[in-house]
Amino acid sequence: VVLSLILSKGELEGNSRLCVSVRDYYCYMLQTRPAIFNPILYGARLLQQWAVDMYIKVESCRLRWYRKNQM
Repeated sequence: VVLSLILSKGELEGNSRLCVSVRDYYCYMLQTRPAIFNPILYGARLLQQWAVDMYIKVESCRLRWYRKNQM
């Protein structure tokens, strides 16, 4: 599963890719950034549940890809 990110005005910035994997997207969401509040990181138990759900989602997508593309 690939999420398509369309940048403003159709321009690519630096080494940006037009498509991002689900795993890369969730890794991006979990990064800490100075001076930017990220509510996901302050969720305590909700953060843990979200992380487990996203791990299951990524692994199920990976397994589905292997099952579909196995020769």
